[in-house]
Amino acid sequence: MKILFFIEPWIELNIPFWKRDYIWWFKDNILKAFENNIDDTEAMFIINEGIELDCDTSSMQFYDVIHQHELLEIFSDSTVALKAWQNSSFTENELHSMIMLIKKKLCNFVPDIIFTISPVPYLSQLFPNAKIFHKHGFNLREPFPDEMLSFDHSGLYGNSIWGQNIQFFKENNPTKSDTDFIESFKAIFKPIFDTISSENYNTIDMIKSKFNHLILFPLQHNDHNIYRHSTDYLLPSIIEKVFSRLDSSIGVIVTQHPDSMLLKKDQIAYFKRKYKNFIYLTDTESMHSPSQDLLLLTDGIISVASHLSFLALILDKPIFSCADSHINKISDNNSIYQIKELLERGCSNNDFKNLLLLFFIKKYNFNYEYFQNHEWLYNRFMSISQSTNIDSYPDIDTSQKILDSYIDRIRIPKKMKDIYHDSVTKSE
Repeated sequence: MKILFFIEPWIELNIPFWKRDYIWWFKDNILKAFENNIDDTEAMFIINEGIELDCDTSSMQFYDVIHQHELLEIFSDSTVALKAWQNSSFTENELHSMIMLIKKKLCNFVPDIIFTISPVPYLSQLFPNAKIFHKHGFNLREPFPDEMLSFDHSGLYGNSIWGQNIQFFKENNPTKSDTDFIESFKAIFKPIFDTISSENYNTIDMIKSKFNHLILFPLQHNDHNIYRHSTDYLLPSIIEKVFSRLDSSIGVIVTQHPDSMLLKKDQIAYFKRKYKNFIYLTDTESMHSPSQDLLLLTDGIISVASHLSFLALILDKPIFSCADSHINKISDNNSIYQIKELLERGCSNNDFKNLLLLFFIKKYNFNYEYFQNHEWLYNRFMSISQSTNIDSYPDIDTSQKILDSYIDRIRIPKKMKDIYHDSVTKSE
């Protein structure tokens, strides 16, 4: 068994070492899972020079480096390249050039399985018989446990198995057991958000009184590839796009990404004067995850490609898109101009959203408890690789064990766990 771990060589976010953790992450979990089950396993890593300079490369059996100057002979920068690969907007010459570069680096190494964190159409063309797993996940913060991981053999974001089969979820309805499972899952987290929100955001009622509706607009990292795949509107342009098209009777709480505080004081002051429905709570700048907490108190979320849209499914909040991302597939609107009408009328696609949430929780995403179980992980890859369509996608575990794993790994202070425990006991 030959395994290629393709750690995207482009330097992203201006951080040369940003992806270095994927070395041990892949090696200590995925590679071990295969080595424990297959006697003859050979692994090859593709990395960039930042990782090579910062890591102990002796821990990798085989590796090679793709340098920035080699990539720059094909594309002008990482944003252009990754967007082209994700959206299939590359030219034949770009595809050929990347294939030739990969062939030079791998020599005679022909992988049976490829693990990647980025879109790689050139690898699928070069190795048509290889099974490719795209690592993805929902990066939600406390109280959720760790990262909610997925490995998709179809692609990333809109090219994922669920993205390509979105009609399946729209044309089917959840069973009673499906509904019971989803409600049990929601019940794990809703009491926590109720408590956090009521304690930390007592000014929201006053804000709500000034508008017919109140929605959340969490800003994202401008330079992250998932954002650049989705829109050409960067800050502050994306704010102008949203507010110039949104009815002023809808208040919008704007929050910044905790790892990318790009909106400056003078810009905030400008937008407050220009748009009376632009709401910015300065106190949120010192909070770890204000967007998660605020979502429960609002009437919905507007997003480019935020993982908070997943949380909106859990909290039964409408999802509004303002770009061309995978979020469009689950959003309630087709344009920003529709949002007022939808809020007044009420969104009524709960069966579709619950069925999609069921898929995410029961079949698609799993937490680190499963990821670090190497026997389970190996079997997971084998079962996914044999799954040919969405309706036969394998379960992660039994329903009860999935629920228990989330309960056991809730990341909140003890006093909040006590509150949660009391609320669950009362409901029983």
